[in-house]
Parts: sequence; structure tokens; C-alpha cells
Amino acid sequence: MAAANPMLDWRLSIASLAGFQTRCPWRSQNRSPLQAKRLETLPKDWLTALQTTAVELDVEQCLELIHQMDPVDLALSRQLQALVNQFDFEGLLKLL
Repeated sequence: MAAANPMLDWRLSIASLAGFQTRCPWRSQNRSPLQAKRLETLPKDWLTALQTTAVELDVEQCLELIHQMDPVDLALSRQLQALVNQFDFEGLLKLL
């Protein structure tokens, strides 16, 4: 029998928190008009790249792209990072 993967166990534990996503302030249903305007100011090619990596469920590449916007809009960057760190790619794609 294969040994349990502690990283996978941790991810499954995080993903299975009951009701967590409905309480998250960064969930897409809480998207404000201000947030939408902030996203619209970002370069189209950057948004397309982020959308592509989100569809591919590529956490590392998504975070790398999001970190590029830290100097431009740190608050929005942190919100997007939170979505990726919670594996909420659906919520991220809805924002984009």
C-alpha cells in the first residue's frame, strides 16, 4: 500500500471545509463595480494569460502572473492570490 501524501491530505482538508467558500469575502458574487473597473485596467494579454493558466489549474503559473501586478494594485493582487490559494479557479475565471 502506498504511503499517504501529506500535501494531498492537506489540500483535501482545505478544500473540504464546510461552507468556507460561501463566507469568503473575495468570492466572485461579492465582486464590486470598483473591482470590475480595476480588472478592466489590466493589459488584455496579461488577463488572457491568467485565464489560460486558470483553465489549466496551474497554481504556480497563476501566482507568478498575479505577483507581477503587486506594484500596480496590491489589494487586487492579494484577492486574486487568495482565490488561487483556495483552488477557487471557477471564482477566478468568473472575475476575468
